[in-house]
Amino acid sequence: MGAKILISILVVISIYLVPMTYAQYMYSGTASVRPAPYADRSCPDETISDLNNTCVAIAGDAVWEGPQTCGTKYFINCTGSTIQGLPCPCTGKSVVVTIVEHCLTSVTCSVNGNFNTFQLSQEAFLEIADPTYPNIAIEYKRVYY
Repeated sequence: MGAKILISILVVISIYLVPMTYAQYMYSGTASVRPAPYADRSCPDETISDLNNTCVAIAGDAVWEGPQTCGTKYFINCTGSTIQGLPCPCTGKSVVVTIVEHCLTSVTCSVNGNFNTFQLSQEAFLEIADPTYPNIAIEYKRVYY
């Protein structure tokens, strides 16, 4: 009898804690599109397990932790426009990207003076947002496979 109550309590706790845990690990940032090619990648090919993946990203300083960042994956969700008053550019979809490069300067990672958390490949950006927007607001978290 006591085991059934304990299991019931654990099930109820997990139902309410899982969504809260998910939300706690989402960070806010911005993203822009970066046209191919990525020939100047700062990550060597052997650090990226899926080189044929077209959903890739360049990491800004907010997520870059040195060479060990190469090949890491991030779940990215569009949350809106970075410009107040514009319609929402989001498609309602999310994307998982692989980090293939580091933005070395704020000049290469900024659009209209805004330093971005990520620069997304065209394929990744199109998945989550209208490509006519130069910057989008995002939520992101690192994912582990």
